[in-house]
Amino acid sequence: MARSEVVIKAQGSGAIKLSPAPMLPAMSFDVSNQTGADIKIIIDGKRIRLEPQSS
Repeated sequence: MARSEVVIKAQGSGAIKLSPAPMLPAMSFDVSNQTGADIKIIIDGKRIRLEPQSS
């Protein structure tokens, strides 16, 4: 799976797509950010990382 990034603003929501295997279609999941800061979600293969979004 290719690397993808999604930025979700503070108190906002967004969708991320995850695929359990290369041959299977990706499924979309809604993610809600209830923190007071913008976050970046990085999907890289089997790893999902959350980072603060820098301005």
